Amino acid sequence: MAHHLFIVSRHNSYLAEYLRERFSGEAEVRVFMDRRRGDRRRSDGATTPDRRRADRRSRPQVDADLRSKSHAFVTLS
Repeated sequence: MAHHLFIVSRHNSYLAEYLRERFSGEAEVRVFMDRRRGDRRRSDGATTPDRRRADRRSRPQVDADLRSKSHAFVTLS
């Protein structure tokens, strides 16, 4: 069963509340506020190489939607 996520910009709490009320009876739909505040990596000048291959949470379309529309819709299978 597919699950659907609405991710709402942290600057649009009224939209998140509306979506929570609208989809309250839908078990497969969840609404989240975007809590990200930028890159959390420390930049203290340490020379330790970054061993991660890629940022596994990177979803460029979600980022673009949050900037332009204040929300993003994601379907997880």
